[in-house]
Amino acid sequence: MDLYNAGSPKYTQAQRDRVLELAGTGLSETAIADAIGASRGTLWTYFADEMLVGRARKRAAVLEMLDKAAQVGKVSAMIALCRIYDRAEKRPRERGER
Repeated sequence: MDLYNAGSPKYTQAQRDRVLELAGTGLSETAIADAIGASRGTLWTYFADEMLVGRARKRAAVLEMLDKAAQVGKVSAMIALCRIYDRAEKRPRERGER
């Protein structure tokens, strides 16, 4: 028996995926914590990675789906990607970004 972690909750990959998905939608910390039945502190203690990268991963997944749709000739996907790329070109670059 591991006495050091005896009281630590064990979260499943399904719970981690859910937090990642919810963080990706832009829900508030409180709403995400409520959805998984935890406090905001617990959310950040055990799901910090999911909270920090959720939105970026979700947007990347959506961009991949748009790209696949554009590659098979879906004009609306092509237009949406062009708009996204145009906005990206106009935004100020972050420090150190090329």
